[in-house]
Amino acid sequence: MNTPPLLSKQLSKQLSAQAPQIQAPPVAQAQTQQALPIADIHLPNAVSPWPPSIGWWLLLVLVIALCAGSVYAFKRYQKKWRYRRAALSLLKQQYQQWQEHGEELTCATAMIAIVKRTAITAYSEDSAALFGQAWINFLNQQTSKSYFSDSLAQWMSEQQYQAHSTQQLSNSTQQASDDKVDIPLLYKACENWIKHHSVQIKLHGVKKKPLGESA
Repeated sequence: MNTPPLLSKQLSKQLSAQAPQIQAPPVAQAQTQQALPIADIHLPNAVSPWPPSIGWWLLLVLVIALCAGSVYAFKRYQKKWRYRRAALSLLKQQYQQWQEHGEELTCATAMIAIVKRTAITAYSEDSAALFGQAWINFLNQQTSKSYFSDSLAQWMSEQQYQAHSTQQLSNSTQQASDDKVDIPLLYKACENWIKHHSVQIKLHGVKKKPLGESA
């Protein structure tokens, strides 16, 4: 059944009147919101890495000081062990020659001479004036432990006196050949002394004097 045109227009008006009407926000309200005193959000500036804080400067100074100290300690270590390594190398060569040829007197005399040269290097030429028991006592005083026993010290003293006495030069070889020395013991004593002697002169219980003078 077709609805008449007039009735259709009336129904459309009624439906339009009953439907909710959507209104746009007034222009005045939008202008009021824009006028509110609200500050914009500003992000803080990025922190610059330069200049660094005082803590970083102190850390840099500490690192430089540690590097300088390490270099100084390394140079002192090299200087301390340079002549020791040379002496130990010569000592080992003499010991190997004794193992090959078995010449006790030659080996022992050479070992004593190496220790003597090491002492002169460490304590200047004044230590060369010491001989005999005074020389052995001096060697034992430069280490925390005495590496030269009494019997070894006596033998070394006799050999040194014979080597520096022109009057006994004719019979020194014969007398030395009768004396026996424990080469491995002597080698170990010389090796330990070269490794562990102090770089500063120590005279335990004795007033320090020039090495050429008696205590």
